[in-house]
Amino acid sequence: MLHCWFRLLIFLFYLVSLDYRLRSTKKMAATSKVEIIKDESVTEIPGIVAIGGNVLSATAVLGGQVVITGYVPDQQSHVTVINSEGSVLRQKTYKKPEGSIFRPYRRCDFLSTNSVVTMCESGQLGTYNLQEGTLIEEDINGLVDDVIEDWSPDRYISCIAADPVSSNVFVGTKSTSSAGLVSRDMLVFDQQLNYQRRLILPDAMRGSRDVVFHCGRLVICDHCTRNAYMVTMEGSEAELVFQFEKPELDGADWIPYKVCTDSHDYIYMLWESWGTDDWKAVLTQHSPDGRRLLKTIQVDGYSDAITTLRVDQDQEKLLVIAKNTARMYKFSLIPTQI
Repeated sequence: MLHCWFRLLIFLFYLVSLDYRLRSTKKMAATSKVEIIKDESVTEIPGIVAIGGNVLSATAVLGGQVVITGYVPDQQSHVTVINSEGSVLRQKTYKKPEGSIFRPYRRCDFLSTNSVVTMCESGQLGTYNLQEGTLIEEDINGLVDDVIEDWSPDRYISCIAADPVSSNVFVGTKSTSSAGLVSRDMLVFDQQLNYQRRLILPDAMRGSRDVVFHCGRLVICDHCTRNAYMVTMEGSEAELVFQFEKPELDGADWIPYKVCTDSHDYIYMLWESWGTDDWKAVLTQHSPDGRRLLKTIQVDGYSDAITTLRVDQDQEKLLVIAKNTARMYKFSLIPTQI
C-alpha cells in the first residue's frame, strides 16, 4: 500500500514539474521578440575627435561604460573608455612597433569584469586592464611561430572575440597575398592568451572581417566573399551551418563587416556598399537562430563599430558609432510579447 502511494506521489510530482517547464517555455517564447527603435538623440564623443582618432570597434563593460578602439595619425592606435553620455574617462595611444608592414588598426572585445581583450592588425594581441588602465600585449608572431609552421608573413590578425562561457579568445585572420587573398585560419587562445589550437574555416570562406560568439557557434563577417556565415567552433575544422540572408535595398550588393548580439540572442550586423559618390551602410536585425532577416535600417554611411549596452536591469541599447566623426547612435532594444 505504501509503495503504491509512493509511486502516486512521484507521478504527481512529475506532472507538476512538467507543467512548470511548459509554462516557463511559453513564457520565454512570449517575451522573445525584440523591437529595435532608433533614439532621436545623437551622442558626440569629442575626446576621440580631439586626437584625430577613428573608431573601429567597441565593447560594453560593467558600470555602463564602453571601451572603444581604433587608430590615430602617425601610425598609432588608441584605447578609449567612455561613459554612456560620450564623456572620455580614460584614453591612451600606442605606437605601432617598428618593422610591421600592417596598419595599427585596433579592435577589442569584453573578456572579464576587469579586462578587455584587444588585437592590432600590426601584430599585437593583449589584454587591457579596466581598473588600472594598462595594456599588456605580445607580438602575434612570437605566440604562434613555434606552433604554426606555415604562418606566412603576408597573413595578419583582423578581428577578435572572447567566448563568455569558456573565456577562450578567437582571433580571425586575413591575407594580403596576391594569390587569392585567402586566410581561413581562426586562432584560439585561452584567457591568459596561451595558444591552444587552430580552427580552419569552411572552404566557402576566404577571411574574417568580424566575429562574435552566438549560442555555442561563431558568426563571421567575410568581407572577401561579401557574405556572413554561422559555423561550428569545435575541433580543428569548422563546419558551415548556413549563410546569412543579405539585405535587399537600393539594388546594392551589401557587404557585411560588423556583428554583435543582444541579451536575447538576436543578431545585429552592419553592411556596407559604396558607389561613385559616397559610402552607404545598413543595420540588420536577425532572429536568434540567425535564419531570418527581420529588419533593415539605413544608418550613417561611416558606421564602423557596433555593440550592446545594458543601461539598467530592464533596458538595453544597441550602439552604432561612426568611424570618422565618433558620433554614437543609440537604438532601444525592447522585448515584447508575441
